[in-house]
Formats: sequence, C-alpha cells, structure tokens
Amino acid sequence: PRAVRYAAAGMPGPEVTLWIAGLDGSRTEARWDRAAFEHLPGAGWDAHGPYAVVRSRDQRTVRFLGIDPADGGTTLLAEQRDACWVDSVPGLPARTGSGAIVAHADLRDTRRLTVGGVAVTPPGLQLRAVLGVDGDEVLFTASEDPAETHLWTHRAGAGVRRLSVEAGVHAGTLRDGTLVHVTRAGDRPGGRAEVRRAGRTVPIASKVERPPLDVHAT
Repeated sequence: PRAVRYAAAGMPGPEVTLWIAGLDGSRTEARWDRAAFEHLPGAGWDAHGPYAVVRSRDQRTVRFLGIDPADGGTTLLAEQRDACWVDSVPGLPARTGSGAIVAHADLRDTRRLTVGGVAVTPPGLQLRAVLGVDGDEVLFTASEDPAETHLWTHRAGAGVRRLSVEAGVHAGTLRDGTLVHVTRAGDRPGGRAEVRRAGRTVPIASKVERPPLDVHAT
C-alpha cells in the first residue's frame, strides 16, 4: 500500500508555509491569515515582485496577494468569491506589465478572460488556460467548439486575436515577442512545434516515433 498524505474530509489540513530564500542563505517567510486561507494553489515572481494565490478551505474565496520580499508582508491585490465554488484556471491570476490584474469570470454560460476587472473575450468563447503574459499581451487557450482548443492573444488596444487555424489542440508559450506554438491532432503523433518571431516562422523537427497503429476517427 502507498501512503497518500492528504487530509481526510473534516480533518485538519496540512500546514503550508511560503518562503523567500536568498542566495546568501537568508530566509523570509510570507505572512497571511493561514487560518482563514490554508490552501496555497499558486505562487510566483513577476516583474512587479513575488505573489501568492491563497484559497479558503470551503473553496468559495480566492485571494491574490502581493508579497514584500523585504519582510514577507502581504497586500491584497484581488479577490474572487462564489456562493458555491471558485474554480481554478491554470495560469491565473496574473499581472500584465502595466500592473493590470488578469483573471476570469463566469458570466452566464461563458468563462471569460478579464483584464483589470473587465471581460475582454466574447460570449461563447470558453477560456481554458492562460499560458503566459508578455508585457501587456496575454496568451491563452480557449474553445468555441469543445472538441478543439485554440491559441489566442489579447493586447490592450488591439483586442482579442486567434493565432491558430487548423483543427486540433493548440498550446504554446510567449516571451519577449517570441511565440512557441505547438499543435496536436489525431493524425500527427507527438504534435508539431514552430517558433514565430518578427514575422518569421521556423519549424522544430519532431523525433517522435510514429506508432504502428493509426487513428481512424468515425
């Protein structure tokens, strides 16, 4: 038997702490109300400094906290509440280069991307994940057809733009104006990757061995 170290329903949860460790050996603990927000689903460090995402045990409140690296004090940047459940979207919350909070909102029947508290994606386009923030440009995946996932981008003043064309499941990453785009489809084992920068597209060769069984969709 394998031990799974997870608290049973109704039992005390694990005590989770967050630290900033310096290369000089210094350690600074991030401080927040751990009694009220005992879950730590995310943390990172962007151009504005370190941050943490904390969640209440009943899953109804999520807070986005900025962390002071000098003393570990935290500042509330954004909060999401739901009477039933706040669902997690991979890559969120985040911040743009100008400091706007990138998050999501479930409005009617659509999960929409929000920037600075304003929904920027249209109704019917279901947000799947945020893959990266490059300055004020947000790279994300979303679906109009649930059988496909496409690559999209949003930039202030330019709106939303779809980057992928062919049917399939698309993903990627964006940094310093360089996009790595990965396409996966049933007829393409291992997927196809390409790099786009300054109007040029360079393919990345795949060394994946083709399976002996082909996919025949009906």
